[in-house]
Order: sequence, then structure tokens, then C-alpha cells
Amino acid sequence: MEDPACRNGWGGVQIFAHGPLGAHAKLCTPPVWLHVIMKSITLWKVTPRTHVWTAINTAEKTQRMDRSRLSHFVMSPVGELALGGAIVVSPEDTVIRAVERMRAASASCVVAVRDGHISGIFTERDVLTKCMSVDSFDWEQPLEASVLTPNPRTISPETTIADAIAIMQKHGYRTLPVTQGDEIVGLLRLGDLLREIAEAYPEEILNLPPRPNQVAESREGG
Repeated sequence: MEDPACRNGWGGVQIFAHGPLGAHAKLCTPPVWLHVIMKSITLWKVTPRTHVWTAINTAEKTQRMDRSRLSHFVMSPVGELALGGAIVVSPEDTVIRAVERMRAASASCVVAVRDGHISGIFTERDVLTKCMSVDSFDWEQPLEASVLTPNPRTISPETTIADAIAIMQKHGYRTLPVTQGDEIVGLLRLGDLLREIAEAYPEEILNLPPRPNQVAESREGG
């Protein structure tokens, strides 16, 4: 039967004064969250209530700090990131030539430039959707004939990371050329951006909990 003396605002923790050693506690089936916190408490020095509020305040400060770090990161200009180098080709170059250059450099795209201006972009996705999906595709045709995406969206080095992410999400882009006037400064690629986030928040990324609704489709091991 439950001890009436244990009914209090702390879910079953009754505090008693006990001589010169200060306070000690009588535990009457406390909730799990309080039990975990109290495991680290020296009862004759600090009361559980003080430790609970200390833990809560620490968690709130940590959350505010993480939000501050995240806000600082996403509001930084993309020019501060390690941008990928751009492979520049001519719109008259053949498709096969562009693909060969992409493969040699392990690049996800090439940027076509004419008279100092970006005229188009050709990506890995274009290879799959515009070239390999067509029967008897002419790999010797110029890029501008049918596969080059004209006038691609560009951003400046001053564009914030948050704005760049929003543009990628809205239009489904994986690569954004970064330009300063007519000069190509580099490429902001989705993979590079994810790496930057992982490096900025290594502990948060590596310690992510498993998805709560994830269910194994087969047994692991033998």
C-alpha cells in the first residue's frame, strides 16, 4: 500500500531534514526520469529538487547553444565553404567528350561557357534522363543540341547557406554554380554541403538515434 507521506509534487520523493549532514530522501517508487537523475546525486550535500532544476537548466542552455550554432552556420555565406571546382566546356563540345571529362575528374557536372558567360550545365542526371534513356542516342552530337540545360540558376559567394538550401529544395537542384560577375568561383554541391554540416556537427550527426519506426526486414547475422 502506498505510504501517504510519499504523495508530493516530486512523484514519490519525500525530503527529510537529518542533522548536520543536511537532507536525505525517502524514495517511494519515483518516476524513471527522476530516478536516473538522482543516481548521480549525493543526498547529504544537495537536494534532489536542486539537481533536477540544474539538469533542466543545463539542457535548456545546451539547446539554446545548439540553435545559436545552427543559426550562425546557415546564415554564413557560401563563399566561406570549400566549393568544388567547375569543369568548363564549350556548348559545341560533344556529349561523349563532356561525359569523358566528368568521368576523368569524378565530377557530377560540366559547365558550358560561351564568350565568358555561362550558357548551360550538363549533369549526371542529364546523362541518365536525356542520354541513356533514348534508344540509339547520338553521343557525338554537341551538348547544346538537346542535352544542355540552358541558363542555369547561379548564386553569388554572398548568398547564405540557408538561401542556397532553400533554392536546392524548391527546384530539386543538386548543384549550384557560384559566380562573381561572369567568373565561376566554384560549385556548391549537395554532397559537399552535407559533408560541411557533418563536420560542423560531428557529435550530433554521429549520435543520431535510430529511426523510431524503423523495422528490420530480415535478421542480421547467421
